[in-house]
This record gives sequence, C-alpha cells and structure tokens, in this order.
Amino acid sequence: MSKQSKLFGEDEEIKKVEKMDLETAEGIAGTVLSLVDAWCKQIEIVGSIRRKKAEIHDIDFVVQTYEDEHGEHWKKLKDSMITMAGVKVILNGDKIFRMLMSLEDKWVQVDFYRTEPETYGIYKLVRTGSADNNIYLAKLAIKKGLRLRYSKGVIDSTGKIIAGETEEGVFKVLGLPFIRPELREVIGGKPIWKKI
Repeated sequence: MSKQSKLFGEDEEIKKVEKMDLETAEGIAGTVLSLVDAWCKQIEIVGSIRRKKAEIHDIDFVVQTYEDEHGEHWKKLKDSMITMAGVKVILNGDKIFRMLMSLEDKWVQVDFYRTEPETYGIYKLVRTGSADNNIYLAKLAIKKGLRLRYSKGVIDSTGKIIAGETEEGVFKVLGLPFIRPELREVIGGKPIWKKI
C-alpha cells in the first residue's frame, strides 16, 4: 500500500502524474496562479517550470501573502484551492500547503511555500533549484565564511542575515552575477553557468 493510499484510504489509490511536458505544466500553473493571485503580494512559479525543464514532475509556487495579523490571506489562498472540485490536500500548514489536483485520470502535485518579505528571494532561489546548484551555492558560501540558510538567507560570521529578500542580493553577496534560472544546473560537479 502506498503512502498516498494510506492518506486517502485504501479504496482510493492515487495515481500521480510521473511527468508532464513543460507546456502542460505551465498551463496548469497559470490557471492556479490566476485563482490565488488576489491573496498574494508576490507569487512566483518556481522549480523545474522556472528552469524550463522539458519534463516536470510537480508545480511549485513561492508566495508572500498580503500582511495581516492572523494570516487570513494565507488561509484564504488555501481555502480557495481546498474548495475546488478535484483537489486533495496532502499538507495544510503555516508555511507549506501541498495538494493534488485532478488531471484526467491522474493527479498533479502542487506546492505553495509561504515566505516573509525578507526571505522571499532566498525561498525563490532555493525552490527554483536545481538541488545540485543549491548545494554548490551553499558550499561557495562556506568558502566565503558565510552560511546559506533556505529559511533565512545568507548569514555572515557574526550571525547577521546579509541577504535574502531578493535573489539578486543573494548572488551579489556570493560574488556572483544574477544566474538565469534555466542555467542553474550542475553537470559533473560543475555549474553550467560557469561555462558561459
């Protein structure tokens, strides 16, 4: 029995989409974005879609909702998706909302990662990936006496957060120009953006 069948009940085996093409994923992401945009101060499609990969496995968003005392805009964003037909919630948290959306006879995973204004850039960078590129940047930060923390930003040797609000700021403190998302891949231990 799969984890998902345990989650949704044995009688309801979930068939998750193993991969979809970029155009299909962009279409779904655009539809989802239009449904939740009203609650967001900033929202970005990230992950493999932002990197323009040919095959996409899930859809990821980084979100900064409008600020309010009780997180009502985050709740409204989640509620707008929960109330849709063909949606199954996997995780409904304060910082992460994960769901499955029906696509023909299969399900597509959609993840929302909630940020604060000061962490929007670092979340966008890390959630865009690739994982190997993130590891490379974290190691580069260590060589420079810094730490790259996905939930905080770039931290100096005194513990002060020196970048995180924007991707450009993170790249700058690492001594790098802005790297286009589609170039954020590492092959044979070397980032492809270093070859350009």
